[in-house]
Amino acid sequence: DILMALYDATNGDNWTNHTNWGTDMPLSEWYGVSVSTKDGKERVWSLSLESNNLVGTLPKEIGNLNLLTYLLLNDNELTGCIPTSIGNMTALEQLYLGSNQLTGSIPAEIGNLSQLWRCDLYYNQLTGSIPAEFGNLASLQVCYLYGNQLTGNIPPELGNLSNLETCYLSNNQLTGEIPASLSNLTKLEVMYFYGNMLSG
Repeated sequence: DILMALYDATNGDNWTNHTNWGTDMPLSEWYGVSVSTKDGKERVWSLSLESNNLVGTLPKEIGNLNLLTYLLLNDNELTGCIPTSIGNMTALEQLYLGSNQLTGSIPAEIGNLSQLWRCDLYYNQLTGSIPAEFGNLASLQVCYLYGNQLTGNIPPELGNLSNLETCYLSNNQLTGEIPASLSNLTKLEVMYFYGNMLSG
């Protein structure tokens, strides 16, 4: 039911590939779906539908995939907001929503994803500030937020991301100074700030 909510909300009949979706075939044979067995039941652990002509919004039901590890929906035509229910996907390790047309703010609930090590939200139309809750993502190694319309200051809480190696905040509308707390990021290799309105 959760998968079909996504299918219906993103014009699944016109996906580039929707093999076996909505049929009685095992979930493991639905295009882009990978499953594992837990307690005798099939559970979806990976959903890979990148570059597959998904057109529409992300339904709130997607947050009920609470054993999902990989969510790859980049390079589609998704619109609307990132649902706050994404904060329920606490097993998520990789989130790929880049190169869509998502709007609204980044939900603070994303800070619940303690296992997340890669977050791709680049090239959307996201607005508002980077939530301070990003600083709760203790496992985060790669963060791509570039090419949006994010505003406000860079939150000093990003200095808590002790595993962060790569962070692109470029081509937004961020203002204020670069927080001194970022000097705590001892594993950091690359951080891009260009194309903003930073001062100091």
